[in-house]
Amino acid sequence: MPIKFRILGSGEWGLAIGNHLSWNNYDVEIFGRTKSKIDNLIKSRKYSALNLKFLNNVTFKYLDDINYDGDEVYNIIATSSSGFADCINYHRDYLMLYENICWLTKGIDSHSCRLFDEVVCDTLGDQLNVGILSGPSFARDLVLRKNMSVSLATSNNSFGDELSACLNSSFFHIEHTSDLIGVQVSGIMKNIAAILSGMLSASNFPKSDLSTLIDITKDEILQITTIIYEQRKIKINGSILAKTLASPSCDGDLKLSCLEDHSRNRTFGLNWVTEKNADTLSKRIGTIEGYNSVIALSNLIKPADVGPVLKSVYDILFNDTRLEDTEIIKNL
Repeated sequence: MPIKFRILGSGEWGLAIGNHLSWNNYDVEIFGRTKSKIDNLIKSRKYSALNLKFLNNVTFKYLDDINYDGDEVYNIIATSSSGFADCINYHRDYLMLYENICWLTKGIDSHSCRLFDEVVCDTLGDQLNVGILSGPSFARDLVLRKNMSVSLATSNNSFGDELSACLNSSFFHIEHTSDLIGVQVSGIMKNIAAILSGMLSASNFPKSDLSTLIDITKDEILQITTIIYEQRKIKINGSILAKTLASPSCDGDLKLSCLEDHSRNRTFGLNWVTEKNADTLSKRIGTIEGYNSVIALSNLIKPADVGPVLKSVYDILFNDTRLEDTEIIKNL
């Protein structure tokens, strides 16, 4: 078991996970790039946006100062999807000194069109134990200790069992799986589907169509996941894939993102119908992971394998196709 956790990234979700681990009696070091933010966290030991006060077993440091100190550490990457590969590359020499790495980031590398487990293994080597924590969760809800379930997908079962034990609590429930690919694809597709759900709602489609959208997206997740397993020449376990489709990372996250108005991706879709300007919307709403993933995921698979959800969002955003003329409308 780890002596301490290191969170690389000081965004809200990274802060919330770090705080949660500290309440589970682990020492936590949170590293950030922005000097003013880290200085304020060191001085105040608070994060007012989440009404969060940190315990004494949490420390804050500058990301450039991270170094190997001989302790048994679990490193957790908590960057945006656009900064994930840069973080792994920049801290390569440090991260290679450890056996375990987990990330909280949902998305795909937009430059190389690789899933993040490939980014990690191609950069650090495939001897590491890797994992992703994903599911229907918001930083504020974790801080408030609201009941939630998330998926933890790992490459190694013993690593998954250890990390699950560290994260589990009476209100934060971990469902462990070995389906790294399916959980990652689910996290990407739920963001893309959430954009489409916002567009449908803004265009006055009934809520029943959103439920149909979720079902279609699940089919698409299964299709894409199967394609990637075949690309990598990995044997497919149908029962594990079925569990992924019913898991927090897929079913739970799709329902939260597509049916509730808390998601930035859904908010983006709601506003796209009238504004149709990604830069303006991103500045107002924040990072739109679904928008950033559409092209990369489309390039990862053959054009003939692109399903109606991915194709419809791609066509609307990048081909100026009207919603009523997209593939998804034919399937609702």
